[in-house]
Amino acid sequence: MSDAPVLSLSNLGFAYDAAGPDTLHGISLDIPAGGTTVVLGPNGAGKTTLLHILVGLLSPHSGEVWLSGRRQTDLTRRELSRLVAIVPQNEHIPFDFSVLEYVLMGRSPHISMLGMPSERDHEIAVESLRTLGLLDLWHRPVPELSGGERQLVTLARALAQGAPILLLDEPAAHLDLGNTMRLHGIIEALAQEGTTVVFTTHDPGAAASVARYVVLMRDGRVLESGPVDTVFTSERLTLAYGVPVRVATVEGRPIVVPGQTT
Repeated sequence: MSDAPVLSLSNLGFAYDAAGPDTLHGISLDIPAGGTTVVLGPNGAGKTTLLHILVGLLSPHSGEVWLSGRRQTDLTRRELSRLVAIVPQNEHIPFDFSVLEYVLMGRSPHISMLGMPSERDHEIAVESLRTLGLLDLWHRPVPELSGGERQLVTLARALAQGAPILLLDEPAAHLDLGNTMRLHGIIEALAQEGTTVVFTTHDPGAAASVARYVVLMRDGRVLESGPVDTVFTSERLTLAYGVPVRVATVEGRPIVVPGQTT
């Protein structure tokens, strides 16, 4: 993992309602390039909101976002889409696109306004499906897929986008154990190849299994950020979740169990 940040946030604030409370409060944060960063915290911590700001779906009411050394507000929509891809928790698909058609949408930032996908675009889409073990589903209508299959197909579309920064919002939410383990393997492989992977989770166990860098959040604030072995302490996780949490080390990796901290 490079020491240079690929994502930088400076004094970031956001509220869904101008008359209501802030959802994010003055967040300043550097996310290093390459490797896997996990944004961890309980429900309502502001994790999804943060990802939506990073990908440009929401605009902060204060502060700045920098991506690969460029101010986010200076980027066109196409430029931003070539830098950042996102896999949301849920995505409504109004039409009966086939799996291949849907994954090809990930190539949109690389296709001209009135252009059609090229042979290379098709090759990249097929390779994304192959990477996730989904090639046999290429002809299936997306609405007919199971929740887990649809989540993996959404990831395939993001991979086809070819962006160096990949954001995943609770990516294992609809996956069984086998597919969760496969997902973690894919995340690790992408990180080793140089992709900056940032994913949110409320599950410390999931974070501990793949994270190299952790951003710990609660109530719209960053409590701590840094390498997993410095952030994953019983005291910090207990503070974040408001219940006793114990951290132990097994085969060099932290494991997290509920219970007394002493």
